[in-house]
Amino acid sequence: MDLRVVAQQRWRDISEPSWLPRIPGISADGFLYARCDAVLHGPETVAQIVAEPRTFRRRWDVRAEALLFVAQRAWEARTRRQWDDTRVPPFSYETGSNPAGGWG
Repeated sequence: MDLRVVAQQRWRDISEPSWLPRIPGISADGFLYARCDAVLHGPETVAQIVAEPRTFRRRWDVRAEALLFVAQRAWEARTRRQWDDTRVPPFSYETGSNPAGGWG
């Protein structure tokens, strides 16, 4: 979902009042956290957004940012060791990191 066309959709956080105008491109972090919430809604939601980016126009819970730390916390619980930042995944989840996402 790290697609420029999705990022340009007007969406808002669920904590914002419904009368507040939706604005595109709130922030790279906000877009990332909204995508986390879309992932939590399931593969059907993700597939729908990729197929039709306008479906991203809705209210997302940016507290879904916590999803970004699930692997780290699971690893720490399993190994009983502190996570260090040298453990870099092969793919980045940061906004704009998808080479096929139309960011260039």
